[in-house]
Amino acid sequence: MTILAETAERAEEIDLQRAKDALARAQKRLAANDPNINWDRASVALQRALVRVQVGTKRRSALVSGS
Repeated sequence: MTILAETAERAEEIDLQRAKDALARAQKRLAANDPNINWDRASVALQRALVRVQVGTKRRSALVSGS
């Protein structure tokens, strides 16, 4: 299999609490409606954090059910 990506991260490398904190920050930044915000950058940060939380949560539940 070939995967082309600018960045990659293994599920076991994700710090779930750090990802949740990043998600909360990104949501807060977007909710503030600051006219000086870089909306593209903020949206990408939100999307990246959301994916990390989803992958980290899925991995954690797989570990718990696998034990």
